[in-house]
Amino acid sequence: MELRACIFIGILIHLMGPYVSKLTVMYQIKHRTKEYKLTRHITPQRSYDIITVFGGIMCCSIFLLDDNFFLIHSNNAYGVLLFSALGFFFPYVIWKGKNKSVVFVNRKVNKLDTLILLPLCAVSEELIWRTCIPFLFKLYFFDSVLLCTCISSIGFLLLHSPLGGVKSAPYMTVFTVIAVIAAQFDFLSAAAFHIVHNLTIQYFRPVSKKKINTSSPTMSQAEW
Repeated sequence: MELRACIFIGILIHLMGPYVSKLTVMYQIKHRTKEYKLTRHITPQRSYDIITVFGGIMCCSIFLLDDNFFLIHSNNAYGVLLFSALGFFFPYVIWKGKNKSVVFVNRKVNKLDTLILLPLCAVSEELIWRTCIPFLFKLYFFDSVLLCTCISSIGFLLLHSPLGGVKSAPYMTVFTVIAVIAAQFDFLSAAAFHIVHNLTIQYFRPVSKKKINTSSPTMSQAEW
C-alpha cells in the first residue's frame, strides 16, 4: 500500500509541472530587471523538468511491485536500437516531408539541461504515463489494458497540448502511438525513443531551403 501511495504522489507532483512552469513565467515577468541572474537560471522548461524528474523518482517504487502488467523487461537490445533510430528519423522525415532542410543548431551545450535534465525528464514521463498511470487505472477502475493505455495516452496528449496547440495534435498523436508500441517491447525502448527524439528536436531545426540558399552557412554547415 505504501508503494502505491508513493506512485500516486509522484504522479501528482508531475501533474504540477505545467502549473509550476506557468508560475515561473509570471515570476520572470515580474522580476525581470531586479533579479536577472535568478530568472535567467530558473526557466519554465527547467522548472517543469525538475518537478517531473522528482515525480519520476517517487514513481520508481513501481519497480518493487510484482503485479504490474505495464512494466515490461525484455532486455531486447534490438528494440532499444530500433526505437532509438525512430526517435531521430520521426521528426526528420516530418521535416523533409514539408520540404525543409534540416540543419544542426550550433550553440553551446548546456550540460545541466541537455545531458542531465532532458534524458531524466523523458525517462520520468515514460515511467509515469506508460507504466504508472495505466497501472493505477487498471488496479482501481478498469479491467481492460487497452482502455487504461488509451486513457493515459490521452492524458499525455493533453499535458503537451500547450506546446503547439491544435496544430501539434497530429504530430504528438503519432509520437504517443510510437511510444506506446515501444513500451510493449520494454520500458527501455520507450525511454530510448523519447530521449533521442527530444535530443533531435533540441539540436536540429527545419529551415526553409530558400533561406539556406540565400544565407551564408553556419560553422556546422561549413564543416559538413
